[in-house]
Amino acid sequence: MADDHGVNGEGQPHEEGQLVETHSLSKDEMNGKKGYLTTWDDAKGRWGVELVGESKALAARPANLRAAAPPSRAAMEEAEQIAYGAAQLLKQARATEARATEVASARATAAHLIKQAEEMLDTAEAQDPAGFVVLTVRGDLAHMRRQPRLHAAAVKRSLANGRGSREEQLVGRMGLANALGESGDIAGEEAQLRAVLKLAPGHVHARFALGNLLMQKQRHDDAIVELMMAMQLPNDDPPLPEPHVQQVRGAARGQLCNCLGSGSQRAIKAGDHEKAVEMLERLLAVPGIDANETAKAASNLAMAFMKLDRLADAEAAAARATAANAPVGLTRSLAFTTAAELKERRADTATDAADEKAALYAEAKALYKSAHAACADPSSSAGFRRVCAKEHPDVEWIPTPAGDVTVQGVQKRCFSSNY
Repeated sequence: MADDHGVNGEGQPHEEGQLVETHSLSKDEMNGKKGYLTTWDDAKGRWGVELVGESKALAARPANLRAAAPPSRAAMEEAEQIAYGAAQLLKQARATEARATEVASARATAAHLIKQAEEMLDTAEAQDPAGFVVLTVRGDLAHMRRQPRLHAAAVKRSLANGRGSREEQLVGRMGLANALGESGDIAGEEAQLRAVLKLAPGHVHARFALGNLLMQKQRHDDAIVELMMAMQLPNDDPPLPEPHVQQVRGAARGQLCNCLGSGSQRAIKAGDHEKAVEMLERLLAVPGIDANETAKAASNLAMAFMKLDRLADAEAAAARATAANAPVGLTRSLAFTTAAELKERRADTATDAADEKAALYAEAKALYKSAHAACADPSSSAGFRRVCAKEHPDVEWIPTPAGDVTVQGVQKRCFSSNY
């Protein structure tokens, strides 16, 4: 794709795989050569150029390169027909290879068909080196031969010259992005996804894939933007099958919740509770999040508010957490434990009548019990014991069967694990 080093004197953008022609070189015999751009050498300020039909390569400045002029329409059409013929031979070769265990000569026959296809592609490429069909079939041939480097190079060339339809370009670049990502070329994957979005800014799947990639690169704020767009953009640029789009939107929602939740935890760990509040409120605004995610996020929001001494906001968040009706489990227990801690804190700081303090402690114990019923989490048991100790500061609480006992002349009030 175009960038500062990839623009020649005539303003033509250069991209890896593009077919270019040399000009204005000091050696006249090297001018007018056609070749594919390979890699950019930032230190030398030159593009590598793999010459068409020759075993040699050269390095040239952008100013000495221009987009190669296309061949005549007749040459294009003839090259395309030859390439389609090669594609048919490769199809036959696959079918023949599948019979190799049944027919002894099948493997040799398949090899002969592949060789014929290669010769046809050489002929087609000599007429139209940038032909979309020619290069696509060339990539297929490399794939059959298990030559991933040549496969990727052919696909890049088929896309870089802008000869396929818009739809073919989008499908091809998405496929290439996926292949590059699987091979570990994250920079290449990002470049292809951004090329897709340059062609189709509303491509829902590309937005989701880019958001995922940015998360891998720890660029969380940028990832959030892409994932939000993946969830909210209309499915019309290009229109994708609705079941696929719904699957992508659901995955984007999950990743967005993960990204915002992880970000809030990092903020809490760093002591930045204001940032945690911001991210958790954004998480709770994500359309379609489920009860479990709502309860978890609202509980964490309540705790962040507590750290900021914003108790009214904390209680509102805790109420949302318990009202979310998360399935029985640790998240539901967390919601009730958080609400209980707020009641306990209010009771600890109450300065009015003792009856109010006692009522708040009773509410806290009831909430701790609800938390324990949802999941036997140690924090709810610890909270319940702590409130009991605050209600009866003159009594020591020890874990034995419930009841009052006297140990060495000292009264002990005992509790059971089931409250």
